[in-house]
Amino acid sequence: MMFQTSPRLTSGPTIRLLHGAWHEDRMIDLPLPEAWTVHRLDPDDAPALRPEQIEAAIQTPVGTKTIREIARQKRSAVIVVEDITRPTRVEAVIPAVVRDLRAGGLCEEKISILVATGAHRPMSQEEIDRKVPPPVRGRIKVHIHDFMGEDIESIGSMHGGPVCLNRLFLKSDMKICIGTVMPHNETGFGGGAKLVIPGVAGRETIAFLHGALPPRPRGVVDAVGGDDGKHDRRSWIESVAKKVGIDFAICSVVNARREIAGLFTGAFIDAHRAAARCSLVVGRTPIDPEIVSEADVVLVNAYPLDTDPVQMGKGVKVGEEVGARRTIIVNAASDGIFYHGMGMGGGVRAGRLARNLLAGCRRPADAVRFLRAASRIRHLHLLARYVYFSFNHLSYQVFLQSPNGQATDVSEDYDGGANGVLVYSPQFPVWGFVQRYREGSLFRDWGQLCSILMRKVGKQNLKVLVLPCAPLQIPCAVGNH
Repeated sequence: MMFQTSPRLTSGPTIRLLHGAWHEDRMIDLPLPEAWTVHRLDPDDAPALRPEQIEAAIQTPVGTKTIREIARQKRSAVIVVEDITRPTRVEAVIPAVVRDLRAGGLCEEKISILVATGAHRPMSQEEIDRKVPPPVRGRIKVHIHDFMGEDIESIGSMHGGPVCLNRLFLKSDMKICIGTVMPHNETGFGGGAKLVIPGVAGRETIAFLHGALPPRPRGVVDAVGGDDGKHDRRSWIESVAKKVGIDFAICSVVNARREIAGLFTGAFIDAHRAAARCSLVVGRTPIDPEIVSEADVVLVNAYPLDTDPVQMGKGVKVGEEVGARRTIIVNAASDGIFYHGMGMGGGVRAGRLARNLLAGCRRPADAVRFLRAASRIRHLHLLARYVYFSFNHLSYQVFLQSPNGQATDVSEDYDGGANGVLVYSPQFPVWGFVQRYREGSLFRDWGQLCSILMRKVGKQNLKVLVLPCAPLQIPCAVGNH
């Protein structure tokens, strides 16, 4: 449904928000109607670390030796880094890592960089240039993981699930992971062992992670693991990572401006837990329950996860935690490509499921691994999820050849006509939005969104809560002031 022209906004309050991580990284001003009341809910936040502090963190690891000390006993090294969907400022860290590997005796030909895309799309050369600085990129070869590619090797079953990983990762003698630890809807926090699974995992392993295991709630640092069949998603990937080995982890915490505000290194679980506790402090957002009870709307800014449209679900989750009656999402969706190789947010596609199921039956080893893992799942809803994720995969190459992969509908709007989220996004593709947020509304014009919102709520003087960097924020109720 197309909307009419937007109304003229009066000179009311203006919201300033960071917008477009890795692309624009600029402030935008969103004017509001004069009658609206705004409460901005900023996190406690933290300043950026100075270069000497970053260097000190790399040289003082917890629970293991330094990079150069470990490298003296190794023949090759792989540095695993997150892709463009994550805010990790790899360029601030990786030159020191390469320097220390060389100081430990590894020549540049024995060092590789592997981008942990999981089931995301491959990064373009321009995006690689943003993540990996030229002095390093020119000397060290950069590889992009492909979860459905030829370089996936099965190493059997671990703790009930099939483990298939990138061959470069497996064969490298020394394994280093660099990532950001921030709240995550399914594993408590990102980073750490997530660089391995799903980061450099194959389709079968990613399907088991997302389908067969219960999530660890957002912002939960520790959870009791267990024996086979009792793991949550975080504890399972860490159990696997212990067996395949991570020699050195670098876990960063970013502030509201996407700067490194905390850096923790060393043994991968120790570094991850320290970073997660730091993330709780940096992202802590005090919220008065009385203000929430009076609010009509919570405005959620998707920065710094506003590159990939699929990642918007993390911002939606934070809006739900706050509990306002309505949610607005501001999301640059800078790449405009609604793709996830496991069909995240795409719904059930019967034809795709059938084709993938038939293809799987033709490979006996794949079928045996699937049936062995499925037989250990005790909860019906998890079994259903596992089946869905095991046979709903779609390669990026096939996606690009489909009508959706060639969609250019960024000039259109969409109105779900119900009570779903209202999204202001210059680039979010309409077809993907309809699949994931059918009851929501998508706007290219900010003024039009404000007008429609007042009509849906039924009043002019709205009270609005603003979460300026929602994916990083941990809402925390406080007493009345």
